[in-house]
Amino acid sequence: MDEWPLLEVAVFNLLWTLLETDFYAARAVFANGSAQQTRDLITALGAMRLNAGEQKQLKLLCNRLKGATTKRNRIVHGYWRPDLAFKNGEWDFRGWLRVSLPSDQTVEQALQDRARNQKVAANFSFTEKTIAQITSETLQLRAAVHELNEQFKHRLNIQSLPVIGPHSKPRGWSDPC
Repeated sequence: MDEWPLLEVAVFNLLWTLLETDFYAARAVFANGSAQQTRDLITALGAMRLNAGEQKQLKLLCNRLKGATTKRNRIVHGYWRPDLAFKNGEWDFRGWLRVSLPSDQTVEQALQDRARNQKVAANFSFTEKTIAQITSETLQLRAAVHELNEQFKHRLNIQSLPVIGPHSKPRGWSDPC
């Protein structure tokens, strides 16, 4: 999932836009929060800076981000195992599965019979084809985050955000001498 860091860059840029601060301050905020905290912060900033329609778009986007984060975490923290089915007295190798163990014991028990509990299994086991589909969805989500960020920047009349270097003076700073 090399596409995930690109999605994180798009989310960072959205946060930076809504914070309306310099790059390093935005980076410090972004780097010190979880994905949930970042979504909550983006939503809170949106409530202060965006109109009702834009807030609704942002909330829908954050919900998509939450779902993508859950899938990503289950894939990244899972393990590979062969996907086997017993047919006609033989084991049939169908490929590889990336499996994540749920924390809920009842869900784990339901996973023991994937054929009967396909919906549950789809949330915790991923085929190579499913991972490719999720990767494509991640790219689409990144494009949606970027597009919404550009929309917000245009409406908020933000041409560019400041990048303050180590020898630059932050906004509002005055030389005491």
